[in-house]
Order: sequence, then structure tokens, then C-alpha cells
Amino acid sequence: LHLHGRGDVVKCMTCAHTLDRKLYHEKLRDWNRDWIIEESKDNVEKEDQRLRPDGDAEWNGSYEELVLPPCDRCGSHGDMESCNNLHAENGLENIKNANQQPFYKTDVVFFGDSVPRHRVYLSNAAVDATDGLLCIGTSLAVHSAFRLAKRAIGRGVPVAILNVGETRLERE
Repeated sequence: LHLHGRGDVVKCMTCAHTLDRKLYHEKLRDWNRDWIIEESKDNVEKEDQRLRPDGDAEWNGSYEELVLPPCDRCGSHGDMESCNNLHAENGLENIKNANQQPFYKTDVVFFGDSVPRHRVYLSNAAVDATDGLLCIGTSLAVHSAFRLAKRAIGRGVPVAILNVGETRLERE
């Protein structure tokens, strides 16, 4: 269970369709070959523009000509009724007009966002059904993960932690 999502998957923010992130990057490259060539001329590997470990990069170029590929599921036809039916199924707001361009976002829960309700239910059910909980590589500082470990302990389920340094569970 990927409680906080997966960085290797992107999700359409219009219809919730998911796509492999590498495939989406290939689409971005294919749709923007001229832009990449033009922007690369003036921005060749400057120190502040290199990719950082968290996937971010500072870019001093222009995004005005960048083309975002449409979603394979909802963006290629602009059918608002179909999109809004998908929205209702996925708990999303209806789009306001046919020109609203779909965009993808990495399918992770960012700081300040909430874990999707269905993942909360699944994770609680998994903890309730388990004989033991193993927490690997986490400080349990994030409340959603901490809450699952506390739930297991409250149910008498053994919890083992493999982490460098003290965790929130050990402190509290």
C-alpha cells in the first residue's frame, strides 16, 4: 500500500487517470522537441538548474511555448459530459468549460494535502488484519503514518521499526 502515493506515477487532475511517469516524460519530450532545443541553447547545465535529489530543478527559461500533452482518457476529445461523469465517479469538481486543459501531477500526497479517503480505509483495514507491522525507513513524523503505528499498538499488534535515528513513536 502506497499511503502517500507513488512518485513513478502521474495522475490527470481532471479525470484521475494515471500514467507511468516515464511515459509522460516521453510524451512531454515528443510534444516539445522544438521548445527543448530552443530553451537549451541559453540554459545549458547552469549550476542552479541541475536536477536535485527531490526531483526539483530551478529553471530560468520560459515556459510560454511549452505544450502539455492532453490526457489519453479525457483531454483528447473535450467531451465535458464524459469528463464530468468521470469527475463524479472520482469525487472531483466538474470542469467549467471545454477549453479547460487537463494536466498531470505526480501521484503523491504533498505537504498540506490529505491522504485520499480510500487509502485511509485500505490502510486501516490492512492494520486491522495484520499479525505485525514493519515500518521501514520512516521517522513516523507524518501524522498519517504515525496514526497507523498507534492503531496497531492499540490493537495489540507488534510493531517493528527499521530506521536510522529515533522515531516519533519512540518519543511519544
